[in-house]
Amino acid sequence: MLLKGPWTVHSNFAPSFAKPPLQYWLTALTLPRCANPSIAVRIWPLLYTIFTAAAVGWLAFLVDPTRPWLILLAVAIFISCPLILMEGSRGLLDVGLTFFTTLAIALAQLARVRPVWWLGVAVACWLGSIQKIPLIFLIWLIIVLIRLRHPGDRVLLRSRWFKAGAILAIVMTAIWPSIQFVNCHMPLARAFVGDDFNELLLMARLTELPYIDIAWMIAGWLMLAGGVFVWRGRLHGPVMELSLVLLATAGFFLILNFRSVRYFLPILPVLSILLALLFHRALTQKGKGRTLALILLLFFVASGFVYGRMRINHRMQNEFDEQQLAQKLGSLQNEATTTLLIKSSNLLFDRFYLFYGRLRFPLQKLTLEQLRETPIPPPVIGICSLEDFFALQKIYPQARIELASDKSICWRAGTL
Repeated sequence: MLLKGPWTVHSNFAPSFAKPPLQYWLTALTLPRCANPSIAVRIWPLLYTIFTAAAVGWLAFLVDPTRPWLILLAVAIFISCPLILMEGSRGLLDVGLTFFTTLAIALAQLARVRPVWWLGVAVACWLGSIQKIPLIFLIWLIIVLIRLRHPGDRVLLRSRWFKAGAILAIVMTAIWPSIQFVNCHMPLARAFVGDDFNELLLMARLTELPYIDIAWMIAGWLMLAGGVFVWRGRLHGPVMELSLVLLATAGFFLILNFRSVRYFLPILPVLSILLALLFHRALTQKGKGRTLALILLLFFVASGFVYGRMRINHRMQNEFDEQQLAQKLGSLQNEATTTLLIKSSNLLFDRFYLFYGRLRFPLQKLTLEQLRETPIPPPVIGICSLEDFFALQKIYPQARIELASDKSICWRAGTL
């Protein structure tokens, strides 16, 4: 956006409809003002994490104002989840969507008493749609279907504020796709589905799934299901509504495809609040059950922090060397040089090298087979794995190493 302007999201210097612009706008504000690009791109997910933790506490208060300890329990469970620790330290969009989703659910609770808060839900819905996807529309629909079952809530849904909020959300959400349609002639079928929609229909490979994160989520759902079974006759409206929102949304994600556990992040605050409610009930009971619940809670929180820290350290260690290669690649790049990324499972995504190398021209992704079939004339620079470099020298005998790490190489061929 700094090079091409703010009204289109670009990927590898080409217009992209995969992601909406909100976090990219925010990053464009911090990137020229921070000497460290990692800080510039990660500051917004970190702030979103802090705001989401505050929203979790607020939603816990709205669910049950008579239990102040529920707020601390919910926030502790939320921030100790390895998933939020990992995603809150990365430059992805999911934490922002999580914040707006939690905010929308909290405002929907306020709308139980004052329907004018449906306008706030509409604004949160719009912000969520320009952060990543219009997921809040789905959650809004689930909440409405739940409340239609109860006469008192059904009357409030007839309010003009509810109708105005729904119309406002639709109109505001349509603004960004309309701009893309006018500026870039985006096909209407691409609105809100992104460039990788077809991949959502493919089953993920089990070897790529983060099993400990999945185990954390499954443990939470099992505890939730057990608590609902034990206290099924005592659950009041907001708690039952959050339970149904959690299960319905999780089911929807599973139907689309379990590509990554981070797609469950927007409903993690709801899971944290429901788990906090179960722990709160157990900790207020007398007998050995209280001690067992306290031990389980401490293990739950401590293990989450420890594992999350291990994951963050491992990722940072792997990325440091690659950042040096990306910066070297950027220093070699000019208009007359072709820049290649030889596809390999050992390499990071192309956007990593584009960002940290501050590349000024497109990066081509090719396999060795494609390069053998259609060689690109020198001068050429690129990134490849150690194993691929020896095969690459058969295509470019003059290729030489500019910088190497444990797994990959920055190379060039021909006169720059």
